[in-house]
Amino acid sequence: MSKLCGLNVVQLREELQKRSLVTSGNKEVLVARLREALIDKGKNPDEFKYTGSN
Repeated sequence: MSKLCGLNVVQLREELQKRSLVTSGNKEVLVARLREALIDKGKNPDEFKYTGSN
């Protein structure tokens, strides 16, 4: 299981908002959107670490 799947919807939305991405949708959609954003930035989504609100 991906570390992204371990995040709850609120956490996923926070991470998407940090990246100025759309925050609507269900958990599956949010995970896919964040995964794609990380890959686009050259990062490995499986090594993602949630840092919480800043």
